[in-house]
Amino acid sequence: MTSRLLVDKIEGKTTANTVQMPSGHIIQFVSSEDHNSTAITQNQSTGFVDVTGFDLAITPKFSTSKIFLHLKFNASNVTAGLGMDARILRDSTELKHLTNWAHRASEDGNVSGTGNIHTHVIEIVDSPSSTSSITYKVQIAHRSTNSGTFTINDNGNSTSGKFVGGTMLTLMEVAQ
Repeated sequence: MTSRLLVDKIEGKTTANTVQMPSGHIIQFVSSEDHNSTAITQNQSTGFVDVTGFDLAITPKFSTSKIFLHLKFNASNVTAGLGMDARILRDSTELKHLTNWAHRASEDGNVSGTGNIHTHVIEIVDSPSSTSSITYKVQIAHRSTNSGTFTINDNGNSTSGKFVGGTMLTLMEVAQ
């Protein structure tokens, strides 16, 4: 025996006219894609760098929701062994500090250790307990005292001699 439910429109009973979805459902999905190139020369001692395409706003429908952040970007370096740190912020609050990502002799066939292209993925789940607009941002810097240059989205073909893809940042509100 099969059942069918046909509806033309579902209206929520909340003041925002929003239907509370079962736990685990995606309530909303926002994303951005960017191909701008950013050269990083600062280390975390001198300050983290805001990178174009590494920030995105979302307004949660429910204060009980979780926000899933997914950031994919490419970085290439001129200086062998140069590593990076990242900070994940919700507005001005630091949620996570990731440290010591190393660039090693490379996946692009360059065994000298410079000009490496690496794809990086950052994911985090946050519980903002808010229905106000929130901006998530990922900032990048060299490891604590490293110096040199690495480039996010080296679209100018200057660092590695190869073109790389862009940045994709996605935020998903997940029902709880």
